[in-house]
Amino acid sequence: MVKFKSLALAGSFPKFSAVALGTLIFPATALALPTCTELRDNPAYGLAGRADVLSLIATLTTTGTGARCEINFIYSSRGGPEFGYDAGERQRVTIRVGLPRNSRDGGTGGIEGAWNGRTRALGGGGCAGSVGSVTSATGSGYVGSSTDTGHIGGDCLFALQPTPTRLNVGRLNDFIVDSLLAQVRWSKAIAEMYYGLVPARNYWDGCSTGGRQGFALAQRHPEELDGWLVGAPAVNYGRFRLAQLWGPIAMKELAGGPISSDKTAQATSSAIDACDADDGVVDRIIMEPRSCKFSAKANVCGEPGAPAANCLTSQEAAAIDLIWDGPRNTYGKQVFPGLERGAQISALSGTTPSQTATSQLRWNHSDASVDWQTLTLADYGREAELGSNTTGDIINTNDVRLERVRDAGKKILMWQGTADQLITAENGLEYYTRVAAHFAGGTPEVSVLQPWFRYFRAPGVAHCGGGAGPQPSQEAMFQQMVNWVENGVAPDTVPTSSSGRTRMLCPFPQQAIYKGSPLNPNLASSWSCGGNVQTKENICQSIVTPYKHESEDQLQAWGKYNPAACNDNSKVPIDGKQAVDASTFAADPDGVDRNESQSNE
Repeated sequence: MVKFKSLALAGSFPKFSAVALGTLIFPATALALPTCTELRDNPAYGLAGRADVLSLIATLTTTGTGARCEINFIYSSRGGPEFGYDAGERQRVTIRVGLPRNSRDGGTGGIEGAWNGRTRALGGGGCAGSVGSVTSATGSGYVGSSTDTGHIGGDCLFALQPTPTRLNVGRLNDFIVDSLLAQVRWSKAIAEMYYGLVPARNYWDGCSTGGRQGFALAQRHPEELDGWLVGAPAVNYGRFRLAQLWGPIAMKELAGGPISSDKTAQATSSAIDACDADDGVVDRIIMEPRSCKFSAKANVCGEPGAPAANCLTSQEAAAIDLIWDGPRNTYGKQVFPGLERGAQISALSGTTPSQTATSQLRWNHSDASVDWQTLTLADYGREAELGSNTTGDIINTNDVRLERVRDAGKKILMWQGTADQLITAENGLEYYTRVAAHFAGGTPEVSVLQPWFRYFRAPGVAHCGGGAGPQPSQEAMFQQMVNWVENGVAPDTVPTSSSGRTRMLCPFPQQAIYKGSPLNPNLASSWSCGGNVQTKENICQSIVTPYKHESEDQLQAWGKYNPAACNDNSKVPIDGKQAVDASTFAADPDGVDRNESQSNE
């Protein structure tokens, strides 16, 4: 017999003041644990009959690894222009909660039924629009949850619907964080209803959009969770999405249109050929792509060493070099990092641009009819600045103030493949660097993060997996994160394997270093973690214009690295690891030291 108590679901949200998620009022009298069906049908348990819970469905699966009670419903607590929606429009957030069977439904082996006492919120992908499977969580004893993020369908124009010339801030807030908060809070509340116990631990597990979602909660509602596994996080959301248009614009303007995927694949292959052996092993993996300076000009037809097939025109080579270099404004200042050499070019710069990119352009203008083909290379800085000043503060998910995560003993394990074809690997690196700068009080110092926030780069691995590099296991990394939270065992390496090779990922800024011949490079034991990939050359290519000043003739070093150090013949140190904080040095006589640009946004 279980006596339920009152559980508040309340929180504050960006824009339109604080919004209550409602209060689950449970009966004060003792009740037996509900079956899955009773949870759906009996209002006494606190879920059925609520005005803010629509289309409630419960399904019990009793056999196989997918055995679970699954609850699906639409959560709707607000609506109308007061909360950013269209007139007459109501919030509609679909939530799925999967629960390992409790003892009433035949579950065994856990602390109650088949439950291990924990929740595992699962992130979505792309622009979401549908709930995902929860069996990856329930199959290992966790209560799993997912959300469609507040709209139906993966069309990224949802924020310009139903009115195509009005930014629907209600939907946008749901997508960015509010639906996620509802997902996590409802999963914990329903777990308590079903098992009669409060979850002991609550975790996040997501990649790409799911990675950004995890950080949205870590930044705004860290009290809800104990640990996060975040892969390839789509932080700097508006900035990286617009940057996905840089390649198509460069191809249109310089090459007259899309470059064939065979030619771009050959350019990538040639870059790998040029830089593969830099780590002492030839394995079709560029260990540190930022150090690879291969130019597509080497593939211009007729050049010595150019490939016999799929060589490039000089205009095509210039466009590919711009893709690797990244967006710049009319002053030549870098606005965002480019695609890493070794990543597939055609994924974003193919026949049709990504809808995530074109929708960002339309969000910027609050107009679903804006055509990306009207944008030029010269327009880019101004367009990026417009986006930062219109939607940026709502969507970017780039707050570095994670003190509540650190101070409460919570943990974050972040990872990303260096051959990520959709979100440049430097995007996650940028965020980690700025967090390191914030907590070090100036120049980035990663050691201050290591006790609670670790970042692993996966050489040759594509977006959330795939690619030539040995693959990390999302499940294994999740369990490493849980072990870190619950037992204090920090992940010093992350095992990887594929195609008969085993390696390890190392905590940034270290990398895996081959111990040398005659050791077998296909064995993880032949490698060790060491070194520091944050060389001056690598850092300097990531220094960009300040947020909301993307069109201007100035640079802000990501993480307070000093841009003056990157000028030719500069004597200014790049960081505080090899020298004191750059801000203590006078202006570089060989360059420009813009002290006003050094503040951390």
